Amino acid sequence: RTNTGQKRTGERKKDGCIAGRDPIPEDQAVHRRDWTHNRVQQDVPAAIRLLAGAHTSLSIDLSLHSVLGENGFLAFTQLSEALRRNTSLTSLSLKVSFNDLRAAQMEELASALMHHPTITTLSLSLASNRIGAKGAKVLLDALTSNSVLTSLAVSLYGNRLGKKGARNVAQSFSDSSNTNLQSLLLDLGKTELGSESVLIAEVLGRNASLKSLSLMLAANQLQPVDAHRIALALAASTSLHSLYADLAQNRLAEHGMKPVLDAFVSNTSISHLHLNLAMNYAHSVGIQQLAESLPQFSSLDCLHVHLGFNTPDPRSTETEVPAEMKVPADHLPPLPSSPTMENTTLRLLKLFLTGNKCGPHGIKAFVNVLSRSTSLTTLNLSLQRNELLEEQVTNLVEDLTGNPVLRSLVLNLRENKTCPEMLSEVLCRNGTLTDVSIEGCQVDLSSRTGPITKACR
Repeated sequence: RTNTGQKRTGERKKDGCIAGRDPIPEDQAVHRRDWTHNRVQQDVPAAIRLLAGAHTSLSIDLSLHSVLGENGFLAFTQLSEALRRNTSLTSLSLKVSFNDLRAAQMEELASALMHHPTITTLSLSLASNRIGAKGAKVLLDALTSNSVLTSLAVSLYGNRLGKKGARNVAQSFSDSSNTNLQSLLLDLGKTELGSESVLIAEVLGRNASLKSLSLMLAANQLQPVDAHRIALALAASTSLHSLYADLAQNRLAEHGMKPVLDAFVSNTSISHLHLNLAMNYAHSVGIQQLAESLPQFSSLDCLHVHLGFNTPDPRSTETEVPAEMKVPADHLPPLPSSPTMENTTLRLLKLFLTGNKCGPHGIKAFVNVLSRSTSLTTLNLSLQRNELLEEQVTNLVEDLTGNPVLRSLVLNLRENKTCPEMLSEVLCRNGTLTDVSIEGCQVDLSSRTGPITKACR
């Protein structure tokens, strides 16, 4: 039996992602999409019957399922026991978010998974339960001691772990005996970790077996110094090839953004880097300064930076800013003179500046750098809701399309003022682009010579 899942209330979408959560790298999107939407749910007896079968791959969704709640812990015991007896599974996705689960249930789940002989790929969604620091420790101790696991995704989002929980998580991975784990997704968003989050990043940065890491620390009241230390710890890794670091909804402010990006400049192993720095109270000054970091990367192939909805904190003008680091609100640093990206290997860049209202001057800093790149072939740039005028949009697009190396351009211009005729003229003059997608403006490229794929929405 199945019943339609419920959607979380009190959330609204921003720039293609759930407000209060982060955009996920494309290779990890399936986990978060299933966790938050819970489109189809199964009852416990049906899930137990599935586990009793000879399946090698299963996806079980019991999120928002009241039978696992206050008076239904026996059902979770039965589920854990069925999982323990199964010896055919190699891949399991288990979603039990929003079920009021406690540390005792984590002990049962840990017992079932600690010595499981066949599961190599495991995804657990335990978001918004009542697991606590003890429950997280018990579960992660078990998972990190199972040397069969090669790919692990765990969401503890919304569980109140606190600083003790952060120390417990760090200790679990520090004591890990699994040297076969190559891919890890760890969602610790909104778990009240605070500055102790740094301990987790330091341990994972030293892990020699991980090749792909997604560490999500959104909404944990991180200050600029915390974010910088986290970035430095992750950038110290010599084994990671792909990294997604989610620091959204913290308090980095204008002086805390650039140090995070700069921390990865000297790393030579990471080729795919995704940073989520959205909603961190960094206005145009902090965002503009990030443009200066782009030319410094010498080993990155793909970079994705989400800077959306960074506006000054309406509650305060002070976020622990040292006097020598304070920047007057009306001061804009000069644009880089003759910026180049000749030493970079960056081929694909996704840059989201949605909802920042940083104006043409702040955006121009990025455009100046990107238009001179000698390696960038694919650019996905979101300028939605930045209060740009028609001529400003046209000039920015003209500068971007002046890059002879650029082949694919995805541009989101929604909620700005645009002139279709002017943009069409600029794009028709370009002879190198082969793929163009424009959101928020209908352009006409019928007079353009040469092959091109166009999508306008």
